[in-house]
Amino acid sequence: GFNKITAAEAAALIQNGDTIGLSGFTPAGVPKSVPAEIARKAEKEHAEGKEFKINILTGHPQDKVATMLANAHAIKFRAPYTTNKDFRTHVNNNEISYSDLNLSNMATQIRQGYLGQVDWAIIERRE
Repeated sequence: GFNKITAAEAAALIQNGDTIGLSGFTPAGVPKSVPAEIARKAEKEHAEGKEFKINILTGHPQDKVATMLANAHAIKFRAPYTTNKDFRTHVNNNEISYSDLNLSNMATQIRQGYLGQVDWAIIERRE
């Protein structure tokens, strides 16, 4: 079995510059608690004058998650897909790097190293 930790404990493990993979292609499978804690961590780090931005690889638009993380200025890079208005605003303001690659190519590009090393995978789990 796996050791269980809280969402805040998981977010504490994620460092500036890390790349995370988020599960889900429908709202039911999208992680919610850990990304919310990552957004809180980013806001705290920024308030202390520290840099904190992560890279996100996910196949779901993740409207609530994308809004939280984008508005917390916690995203450095994201691929491949999103429909989120707040996220687009930050991309268009040149605050977030974004690759709108075809979703069917993402797994291959990760395996071939084009998107860098994935440091963490966050998977929504039902109890």
